[in-house]
Amino acid sequence: MDRARGRTGPLSPSGMEIDAMRAMKMSAAVIGVALSGSGALAQSAVEWKVSKGGNGHWYAAVDAATGDEAMTLAASMGGHLVTISDVGENAFVEVLYRATGKQWAWIGLRQKNGQTSPGAGWYWVTGEPLSYTNWSDHNGEFPTGAPDDSPCALPPWGVENDQANQGVMDFTGRWDDLDTGPPTCGSPSWNNTAIIEWSADCNGDGIVDYGQILSGELADANANNIPDCCEQGTGCPANIVTNGSFEAGTPLNACSSESVAAGTSIGTGWQVTSGSVQRVRASSACAAQGTPKFGDFFVDLLDAGEIRQAIATTPGRSYRLTFWLSGDCAGGSATKRITASLGTATQTFDHVCSGSGTQAWRSCSVDFIANAAITTLSLKSAAGGATNGPLVDGVRVEDISISCPGDVDGDGSVTGGDVSLVLLNFGDCPSN
Repeated sequence: MDRARGRTGPLSPSGMEIDAMRAMKMSAAVIGVALSGSGALAQSAVEWKVSKGGNGHWYAAVDAATGDEAMTLAASMGGHLVTISDVGENAFVEVLYRATGKQWAWIGLRQKNGQTSPGAGWYWVTGEPLSYTNWSDHNGEFPTGAPDDSPCALPPWGVENDQANQGVMDFTGRWDDLDTGPPTCGSPSWNNTAIIEWSADCNGDGIVDYGQILSGELADANANNIPDCCEQGTGCPANIVTNGSFEAGTPLNACSSESVAAGTSIGTGWQVTSGSVQRVRASSACAAQGTPKFGDFFVDLLDAGEIRQAIATTPGRSYRLTFWLSGDCAGGSATKRITASLGTATQTFDHVCSGSGTQAWRSCSVDFIANAAITTLSLKSAAGGATNGPLVDGVRVEDISISCPGDVDGDGSVTGGDVSLVLLNFGDCPSN
């Protein structure tokens, strides 16, 4: 690869309010597909990593003038307005918000209608306990720390407007409250942001779904930031490859790379077994050198690099290897060739260059029936003696075994409900 290019107690929402939130999410789905599908949000979203004292959730700042708009936007993107549980999370969110330079940041704190005291009726939109607060004291003029409940309220603080309000973060990291819709006084045009949080783990594997979508671990064909398998209720396939999108490894600045020689590892899981490879961190700022299919990283196998990983398999079961292939077309052969092996199943794939800029990714797959408890996965370049080689990202191996081919609904037998798909298998399935 050509490195001259620069890579070196509180109240909870009522059932009616929760139903309204769900309806809001459905009505805004079209907006979410347009925004999340653009890729801009994926580039700006950041993870509060567990290794750095965080919770593993993902966060992004997205422009939203009003509180109602912020709520709709968050739901349409498959997330929710941020809920802040402690001082550490508050500090993390503050950094994200301050980088936008916006006037206010909408957070997921709302107040029920009809309240007559400043601190009453507040709840997180997710229904979780309001165990931590960080209300502004308005420069000492409101020492109780309770919100004044209106952007129009003047001293003495505590004037109630008897409307539903929403929490915001100010530029000091403290919280205040504003009307959820267009203001009736003050600035005629709000220049605000919304802090979106993704915390859902629909498949219960302990990893936030949004991050697995970004890394390619879970499919999201409709680009709404909710895994397809969770929406379809089909069960989410487990990827038995470790570090499939090469995110784990040496921290790198954007638009830079590291060379990994034979006999050493790439983060966790992968070993370089021949030649050398380059692990690249790219972004839209350096798109000419290639952009990842998932996350921030991909691997260039160069002219003869090979990476391997030993994975646990069950003899007799069927597995499918899938990975995304592109090529560094700045030099060398116009065809970048890779040999992919899973156990004894081997197949060669080519990426044919079309110019020298960013190249499109395509999905490749190899099927295999395991014959041992440990199976070797290998990806090896045969790029033709040039340093510019095939690029790989989003490597997966899934168990695709079907105990009974005709048992579409998984109920232990093939019945009328399965006939349209597997008529020839109609009847009771044998037990395993």
